[in-house]
Amino acid sequence: MTYLQSGHGALFYRTQQEYLDCLLPFIRDALTADQVVLVAVPRPNLAVLAEGLGESTVNVTMTDIAEVGRNPSRILGGAEQLR
Repeated sequence: MTYLQSGHGALFYRTQQEYLDCLLPFIRDALTADQVVLVAVPRPNLAVLAEGLGESTVNVTMTDIAEVGRNPSRILGGAEQLR
């Protein structure tokens, strides 16, 4: 079952590999569809995702959720600026 099929707004994972197995295809599919991609996750996960995405990272806006999540309007505002 994929993240989108689960119908949940949260991703529960036990290992870093489970995290990558779910998010990397999701992000790559969005990039393939020429969609704007904003990734807002805890700082330690930014490096893991960037490594997994390789050269595709240049097409993804990545931010630490601990910084932007303090004020939820910053998340929405940041997403709007990407359009």
